[in-house]
Amino acid sequence: CRAGQRPYTVTLAGYGGELEQFTLLECDGSVAIDDIDRLSVLARPPGTPRPSVPLPPEPDPDQHQLGEWLPSLKLLDPRLAWVLASLAEAFPGRVIYIISGYRRDAHDGYHHKGRALDLLVMGVPNEDVFRVCRRMRDVGGGFYPHNTFVHVDVRPAGTGRAMWIDASKPGE
Repeated sequence: CRAGQRPYTVTLAGYGGELEQFTLLECDGSVAIDDIDRLSVLARPPGTPRPSVPLPPEPDPDQHQLGEWLPSLKLLDPRLAWVLASLAEAFPGRVIYIISGYRRDAHDGYHHKGRALDLLVMGVPNEDVFRVCRRMRDVGGGFYPHNTFVHVDVRPAGTGRAMWIDASKPGE
């Protein structure tokens, strides 16, 4: 980094009280590839043992059909780092809590593909988080007024935005 410049960092929390500070983007705006491993570990399904990082350089041969690096752990799409960095920039100093990331049982949806997160920004109304997501390109966003999270996913380049509001109550 140039003098006075430093990589962009964000504090993320995950299921089970895990709390980590990440360098999601390098000084030049590129994704900090080493921290994609850490982000993927933090966004693993509840009950999945925490593996050590760095993750193996290749997916587990026994899990290759699922695209998992380790059992129940998929490497997240690096573009989620830009989404998280944008949220951290919009709400400086706030912890971003990842409620749900990769889901093996999510049928062929964005969570199953490692391209979605359900999250909240501590101390920030979800309406404000959703408003920031609505400005991002090639991102899907879901606002759930009766839940505690906002859904964000990354979509193929050039697809624009997909936003929705789901007013159902938890479990409906």
